[in-house]
Amino acid sequence: MFWGDDNDEEIEIADLTLSEARETLNKQIEGSTDIDTKAAKLLRINTVILGIVISGLSFVLSDSSIQLKGDGFNGLTIIGLVLLLGSIAFAALTYTASDLYVGVSQSDISELIDGGYSELSNKESLAKVMGKWIDFNSDTITISAFYFTTTTTLLVWSLSFLALGIADALSNSVGIWTLSLIVAILLIFTYVSEWFNQLHRYWTVVEPVERLKSICCWRD
Repeated sequence: MFWGDDNDEEIEIADLTLSEARETLNKQIEGSTDIDTKAAKLLRINTVILGIVISGLSFVLSDSSIQLKGDGFNGLTIIGLVLLLGSIAFAALTYTASDLYVGVSQSDISELIDGGYSELSNKESLAKVMGKWIDFNSDTITISAFYFTTTTTLLVWSLSFLALGIADALSNSVGIWTLSLIVAILLIFTYVSEWFNQLHRYWTVVEPVERLKSICCWRD
């Protein structure tokens, strides 16, 4: 332990530690709330875009007066719709993934009050617990941030492919070189958006392979 007998200096250090821990928790809560708010907005935007695209396709395909040079419901459009659905799914995951520790529970308070511990001992215990909360919240925010970045990235990809699909349906002019150029630009955007770095951090936190092994009862 880094605190010994109860004295003014040690209690002052304990108070400072608790204050710093609380400030860190507050910043984590603010960051998580900001991600949740943006994810909720994107979820609504994606849903509206999906409705517009489906309505537009239904109208174009059912109206014989509209002459298309290509297939209105082509492969590019299908890819765009699948990516948009993926964006919606990750937006929902982002909104539901933020389950943070925000403070002491009633049982924790009762234990501190009824335990008969000294002031310094209580503050030491609380500081250790808050340290665990900070670590847990950090992992949770890493997961939420990855989901949110994936949401925005998939949205950009989906809109690009939907635009290509519409262009191909109207003019039948989207060739392999145009498609390759757009995909290259999208890959650059994905890299610049730090998606790959966030994927690495997400993989480190979640350890999906290890979880799958535990679920399937695999043995090394």
